[in-house]
Amino acid sequence: SHLLLDKYTRLKIALDVAQAVADVHHPTAITTQTNTATIVHSDLNPNQFLKMGNVYKLNDFNRAKFILKNTTSDDDAPCGIQTHMNWRATYQSPEEYSEKFQTEKVDVFTMGLVLYKIWLNEDLYPGMSPTRRREFVVNGGHAKIPSLHSQHALDVIMPIVLKKCWMTDPKKRASAQEIADLLHDAL
Repeated sequence: SHLLLDKYTRLKIALDVAQAVADVHHPTAITTQTNTATIVHSDLNPNQFLKMGNVYKLNDFNRAKFILKNTTSDDDAPCGIQTHMNWRATYQSPEEYSEKFQTEKVDVFTMGLVLYKIWLNEDLYPGMSPTRRREFVVNGGHAKIPSLHSQHALDVIMPIVLKKCWMTDPKKRASAQEIADLLHDAL
């Protein structure tokens, strides 16, 4: 049960989740000197992580997409994808709900939703219908980030991490590795 997990354990699980996503976004096995790629999981939610030994790993890649990096521009931006999605799903980014151009940053937004559940175990969008939730997220809304007035590392770092995950503009959103690094430093 979530309530039985102490804050240190929840911070460690949050780090595992972020590192698992970061590992998928930067797979060294498909990176060469002339061609780099990333994997977009496209279906992150709490049920997609399995505990293997003492580490949580990402699972279920049935909706995953491989995206090549643009090597012809100076910014090394991902080439991106556009997919149709289930707008009734809870764990979706603004660009997924609006069926816009998508990069690995869709996973960062939804990873933030998973991290929120690890931190607080509260409903993300209490009382919202799927239609209202979709409109809310597309218009920049996200789960409420409380101010807990606690000095525990988990309670200090999570508001920072969530704000970085939930930037509406995916270009301004942190990478999964940046989030993993912040959580590692807090641990």
